[in-house]
Amino acid sequence: MKLLTAFLLVSTLIILSAGESAAQKTESLTGNVTDRMDGAISGATVLIIDSSTNKTATTTNSRGKFSVELKPGPYIVSISAPGFAAFEIRKIEIRAGETKNLKIALTIENINEVVDIQIDGRFTSETSFSPGSTVLSETDLEGLPDDPDGFAEALKAIAGPGIDLDDVDGISVDGFSGGGIPPKSSIREIRIVRSAFSAEYDRMGSGGIEFFTKPGSSSFHGQGNFNFNDSRLNSKSPFAPSRTPGQSKFFGGSFSGPIRQGNTSFFASVNAGRNDQAQTVNATVLDSSLNAVPFRQEIRTPAKNLSLSARIDHNLSSRHTLSARYSRSENRSENLGVSDLSLPGRGFVSSGASQDINLTETWTVGPKTVNETRLSYNIGRRRTEGDNSIPSINVSGAFMGGGSTIGSNYTNTDRWELQNYTTTVLGKNGSHPIKFGIRMRGIKIEDRSESNFGGMFTFAGVRDPGTGSLLYSSIEQYRQKLLGNPDPRFNPNQFFINSGDPLSGIAQTDIGLFINDDWRLRPDLTLSFGLRFENQTN
Repeated sequence: MKLLTAFLLVSTLIILSAGESAAQKTESLTGNVTDRMDGAISGATVLIIDSSTNKTATTTNSRGKFSVELKPGPYIVSISAPGFAAFEIRKIEIRAGETKNLKIALTIENINEVVDIQIDGRFTSETSFSPGSTVLSETDLEGLPDDPDGFAEALKAIAGPGIDLDDVDGISVDGFSGGGIPPKSSIREIRIVRSAFSAEYDRMGSGGIEFFTKPGSSSFHGQGNFNFNDSRLNSKSPFAPSRTPGQSKFFGGSFSGPIRQGNTSFFASVNAGRNDQAQTVNATVLDSSLNAVPFRQEIRTPAKNLSLSARIDHNLSSRHTLSARYSRSENRSENLGVSDLSLPGRGFVSSGASQDINLTETWTVGPKTVNETRLSYNIGRRRTEGDNSIPSINVSGAFMGGGSTIGSNYTNTDRWELQNYTTTVLGKNGSHPIKFGIRMRGIKIEDRSESNFGGMFTFAGVRDPGTGSLLYSSIEQYRQKLLGNPDPRFNPNQFFINSGDPLSGIAQTDIGLFINDDWRLRPDLTLSFGLRFENQTN
């Protein structure tokens, strides 16, 4: 009897202990906060509100993670971080015994309330009001890739739909249109304009992206970077007999400082890279005995690029400054057009070079008025070279061989642009930012294209005229033709060739005048009024 009593007492104590532990058990909410490029955001504020409006706050660690112990019930979760738009989940349910995990990607906050900003004690039109724009500062750019291709892809992801970085007319550099993306190391600020309804822009509502390069500094600064990859660290293509040796290298750097203290400064940058990628050819060809055999080979497609940029800023007087910028970029890619069914003989080389000369004179008329005169000249050269001395041969589903469809092609472009813009702020508390001015542009294009001047034979196979069923495959049709079979069914299905004058050219000059007024009725309400006139020679 005593033994039974002791057993019941111990069992009761164990049950009560377990129940107390269960009653004290708390559930948890964990999360990972990143940006749109999947980079961790540290120091983000996480605010959790329960049904009784009790608040629990925490911050993310260096890896963007947070964890909070909670009781079962509904909660509101709000996450905020400097430079990012706030994110909120209106209702999230925590159940008993549950650990809920969240993955949240914050978007960059739109900067849409900039009216009168002083830079080095001077008002500048670069900081004029721009509703609906996203501004990326030099600090924001540090997390983006250094190589030009990766940098461009990251900008496309940030800009989102509606912004075409491949359209040169949608890009401006230091206020000049028609430029390419400058090297990352030379960029001070990027402004992505999503709703370009200002009369300043010539394409209403299309949006665009504006780059502003770094000026010189009052003290010497420099930076450098280097990236390297060897193919021996990568896996082999399953369609190739062996791994093609190759390397990917990229380096860049910048240096800035004073030429004459307090009066003249400079900024210079250089970026260069070489990328030895490989394309796998996986086709079916005819050997020397005209037997169909598989053809598998990895072809190296080396590409290299170089970009140089230099800028000098000089104070002409206390109210006048002069900025001069020169940039040059070069690129070259080999064995383009070789991949999949396309044999090495069809490859071609593409190369290009671009030079820009920009001059900007800034006149600070008064505390809230600035006038800028800009002059730019751009020289662009693009060339592709392929051997089109023999026709191309397209054997459907087997291979594409013969010569290249690309001959001696080139595009020469010369652009000039002249602007005079005035920015001022009127009204009480600067409620009327006004901008007006004139822009004149000229372009001359000379284009030569020998696309398919060598011709192309197409073998698509032989089919029964009545049923449409395949009688002979495309490669058998081609084989019979090489054997001299006189049956007309083995002739090519099509021969296509271009001819005529491969050279053409055009020149155009345009002018645009505008005035724009952004009237800020309240901090949360702005009315924009604008007028623009344009004309062109053709």
